[in-house]
Amino acid sequence: MKKNNRSTKILATVLALAMLLPTFAVFDFGTLKAQAASITYIDPPATGSIAISNRAQLSAIRNNPLLKYHLTNDIDLAGSAWDPIPTFSGMLDGQGHVIKGLFMDIVPSGSTDGHAGLIAEISGSSVEIKNLGIEIDPRGITLSKPINPTPPFPFLLYYPGRLRAGGIVGRCHSGSQVTIQNCFVRGGKIHSYNSSNTIQAGGFIGSAEATATRINITNSYSMVEVEVSNSSDNDYSASFIGRNELNEATINISNSYAIGNIKAERNVGYFVTSDHSRITITNSYRASSQTLSGNSKYNTSMPTFTPNNLPSTFSPSVWALYSGENSNYPVLRVFYHVDNVSLNKTATTIMRGYTETLTLNVFPSNAINKNATWSSSDSNIATVDQNGVVTAKESDGRTAIITATVEDNGKTFSASCVVTTAKPPTTGITLSESYMPILAGKTISLTETIEPSDARNKNVTWISSAPSVADVDENGNVSAKSAGVATITVTTVDGGFKAFCTISVDDYNIVAPIDKDVTL
Repeated sequence: MKKNNRSTKILATVLALAMLLPTFAVFDFGTLKAQAASITYIDPPATGSIAISNRAQLSAIRNNPLLKYHLTNDIDLAGSAWDPIPTFSGMLDGQGHVIKGLFMDIVPSGSTDGHAGLIAEISGSSVEIKNLGIEIDPRGITLSKPINPTPPFPFLLYYPGRLRAGGIVGRCHSGSQVTIQNCFVRGGKIHSYNSSNTIQAGGFIGSAEATATRINITNSYSMVEVEVSNSSDNDYSASFIGRNELNEATINISNSYAIGNIKAERNVGYFVTSDHSRITITNSYRASSQTLSGNSKYNTSMPTFTPNNLPSTFSPSVWALYSGENSNYPVLRVFYHVDNVSLNKTATTIMRGYTETLTLNVFPSNAINKNATWSSSDSNIATVDQNGVVTAKESDGRTAIITATVEDNGKTFSASCVVTTAKPPTTGITLSESYMPILAGKTISLTETIEPSDARNKNVTWISSAPSVADVDENGNVSAKSAGVATITVTTVDGGFKAFCTISVDDYNIVAPIDKDVTL
């Protein structure tokens, strides 16, 4: 019995775990939007975090590299070459914003090591970079060094310095504990060349060093070309981390993907230029079109995927397919979250029975979740469907508030329009009679009926085709004048609708008295 109970428990556990695993490989975009509507995929800035809104403030991080920072908007660096933050040991939370136009061309002097990237070096015990996008300018990130010159003395080794370049950071060392999540690097090229010593370049990190160093990268992607060239074949190039020096650092990469060709004279890797046991790559993919050009290739068993497909291991609360964005490869929702909404009108007047379509504007315009819930404060006055089509139900000038609500990233955004109802226009008119015989000298009244009954303008005009036969006044009173036929026409002032009545007028019958004395 114990054995059977144990087997039952194991089976139940396996089934429970299986239910948690993703079971789909291709997602419908509309479904993805709905699933993530109320999910929080970006937390508010950390307590005490310092807001960064421009280039100067971003650069000033170098003055206090141990603190926490967060972006409040995208920042464009394309105006001039970036001077890397020398060292960083704090937290940088992009809050779903992008640093754009990053470029630099660095030539270290003498035997100095060269580091290129948004940050030159990371060495803190607990460093976190998250929710941050980096778009490299077409001018790229270039880190170069002259070819090793002739040594000044015989048998003296000339040390020109190592080169380390990455989109986020050039070098992680000295036991740094680095977490990178919900980040991307895309755009121009990362290029390092002409050093006779070691060159290391990666889409995210140039090099990782020291046995105590730990790097965790999750829910991120590299979409950048990386190329290095070296006269001594001592070069390393990869999509995420150029080199794990001496395979000392522990590196974990999960739920991420790489796009962009990698080139070096010798060592190239889809993710890292190493397959050492200290490196763990799980639930991650490379584009089927990605190529490695070099003598020694790493991570070659990485699974591949193609555009318009979301890997089944990628959480739909984190990732989405967005047609036309990111070359149709998956995007991180954190960069497409809703900041605000508005309607094309804040007030409008709609006549009873008529409709008007309100347009919802979602900001930014590339936000993924544009699904709105529409509601009316009083459906007896005005209703609204889920496409924003408002229908007025009353005509007495009463108002209803129409509201569109979008839920995204655990937040609620709404916009409203005050709808005032009004009387509708005239749609037709009829007369109480269409034909009426009448004796000359007599008067009759014609009554008009305007449709709809609550039309906004019920004024009409009357006219007779033959006033000498039958005339009509402004109230529809017809006076017969003489024998004949006349047509009475009533016309609505609003819309010009017409109705007609034919009047046939006869004279009085006058009979002469008969003289009884007359002999016939």
